[in-house]
Amino acid sequence: VFLVMAGTSFTNSFFLAGVIDMTPFFDTLPFLLIPFVPALTMRAWSEEHAQGTVELLLTLPLQPVQVVTGKYSAALLYYGLVLAGSLPIVAMLLWLGEPDLGMIFCGYIGALLLGALFLAFGQFLSS
Repeated sequence: VFLVMAGTSFTNSFFLAGVIDMTPFFDTLPFLLIPFVPALTMRAWSEEHAQGTVELLLTLPLQPVQVVTGKYSAALLYYGLVLAGSLPIVAMLLWLGEPDLGMIFCGYIGALLLGALFLAFGQFLSS
């Protein structure tokens, strides 16, 4: 659903403007993350407390920081995989012309960092 919404917003503005870059994609990404990130993080800790499995999780031979880091890393990895699903847009841009790859690379780094921030905040609110 996330990639369909991102692709739709990109193609609408891409074909109207006729410019070969990913600015429309990265401009709308923060607004697309608003429903996506809570869907990833809202049950990270609250579901553990509701089912009573947090005690079992904390009795494992792991430090609490390792458990928290593991849950955060899993959510970040999933977000990274979803974000990597938009790489065919880059392939299309390369096929159609010569986009600025530095700008695209920095856009992806920024999108990854923004998602990491939102995921950390969502994990915090879920606890």
